[in-house]
Amino acid sequence: MALPQNFRRAPGKNNWRGAAILTRDSMKELKARGIKTIINLALDSTRKQKCAGGSYPKRPCEPIWARELGLKYIPVYLGSRPPSAARWAKIKSAMMDGNTFIHCTYGADRTGAVIGRFRLETEPGLDPQEVLREAKSLGFKPQSHPGYGKGPDPNRRLREWMIAGRFQGTKAPRGASEIIPALPGGWKPWTIGSGVLLLLVLVLRLKQRRGQ
Repeated sequence: MALPQNFRRAPGKNNWRGAAILTRDSMKELKARGIKTIINLALDSTRKQKCAGGSYPKRPCEPIWARELGLKYIPVYLGSRPPSAARWAKIKSAMMDGNTFIHCTYGADRTGAVIGRFRLETEPGLDPQEVLREAKSLGFKPQSHPGYGKGPDPNRRLREWMIAGRFQGTKAPRGASEIIPALPGGWKPWTIGSGVLLLLVLVLRLKQRRGQ
């Protein structure tokens, strides 16, 4: 399986997060999982990619692969600063639509900040500090990090932007696999036809109402 490292589910409908896409086969595997949009937060994540006609940094392979595979490619290349309001709106809109893979180089800092901000803006009642703790558990660098020769705490601006997020009144859509994790025995109903899945959802909701 050629999936990127740190490949994990992200909030929203069939959204995923992870590290750099290193090969065309890796992007092809993402498409096979229903991904329709690639959001790249880091130009440096394309450094090791190789393809005919590609050359880092002027003509990275990733958008070439996306075009060949019929995927939408959204480049929002970040450094230590968060995206502008306009660029954040573009990222958030794509994630609200679903079926996205969002990544940076390691899937930890830039990706962690964006995912945390998205959660705070689309999930009511979240504690920003809890979201920050979650980001750190997935590799987001803490304040104690010494930096890279340019001073300590390299994620200061990303962290401040992330935890400043507040619920905007609209929840992110979720897929069936997120609404119903599994039935008894680990059987997952979304592996069968959509019509049967809809019937199962209705039956479960009816049972919930009778139990209230």
